[in-house]
Amino acid sequence: LRIRASPGPVVSRECTDVPCCALFATLLAALLCLVSYSLEVGDLRRVNHGRDHDGNLCGIGSMVDRPVAFYPDLESDFAKDPSLRKRYGICVSSCPAAGSMVQDYGSQARQQQWLAVQPSFAVFQRCVPYEKPPSKSGSLLCAYPACQPSGAAPPTVPQQVCGLARDGTDKYWLLEKPDVSIQDGWRAEGADGGLIDARVSVASSAPGSPAAASCLQKVRREAEISIKPPDQGLSYQMLTSVTSPLYTFVGALRDNLELVAGLGVAGAVVLSMVIMMLFPLCAQTA
Repeated sequence: LRIRASPGPVVSRECTDVPCCALFATLLAALLCLVSYSLEVGDLRRVNHGRDHDGNLCGIGSMVDRPVAFYPDLESDFAKDPSLRKRYGICVSSCPAAGSMVQDYGSQARQQQWLAVQPSFAVFQRCVPYEKPPSKSGSLLCAYPACQPSGAAPPTVPQQVCGLARDGTDKYWLLEKPDVSIQDGWRAEGADGGLIDARVSVASSAPGSPAAASCLQKVRREAEISIKPPDQGLSYQMLTSVTSPLYTFVGALRDNLELVAGLGVAGAVVLSMVIMMLFPLCAQTA
């Protein structure tokens, strides 16, 4: 039986990296100088407080009841300066909903009111716009056999209720109640209210009818509606292309927070147990 004695710590010690120690101390001193200079000439409140077009910090002083900065004219601001160092802001109580009007103020106001074209969410008390997913509507149509239009006369069977000439679906007939876009299209093509009501009534009776059962080729017509600024530049499109999926992801995560947390904890426990079970396989045997 042999017993090794621990040699213990080295009695005589000395610094082995003097140049690195000096460089580290220099960097710390430079960092302290930078922080001191920033506190002297800057305003740390601007990190979490946006500014309006008059230079007021939102949520402070006369704007204490308006803590959030809203930027209603980002398209023009991007066109003037893609870096957005100068933004036209308005202090508001919260980020406005899409379609709402925001009252401007001050002697340098560009206009009296602004329309919030797109929704936005607050990041460091600044409203960041995102593109709302378009609203979709659709209708099921039959492509074969083809539609047999009734012209200006009210239809009597579903096969006489055709789609729209402007998008080429006038050759197909409806297998269900038409969505609003088709009804508006009929109206734009000259159909009166009585004829539209008759078409809607006949098309609504198509599901489960012998006419629907005779359809050999079905198609679906879908329409998307979205509201955007009229003159989106490349910079604005790049901004919303990042913020839109980010907002969607954060919203989905918030709505399913319990499920995500449960999967995370359960996954960690299962993985830990698997690793512990694999330990014996990795152990050395005599």
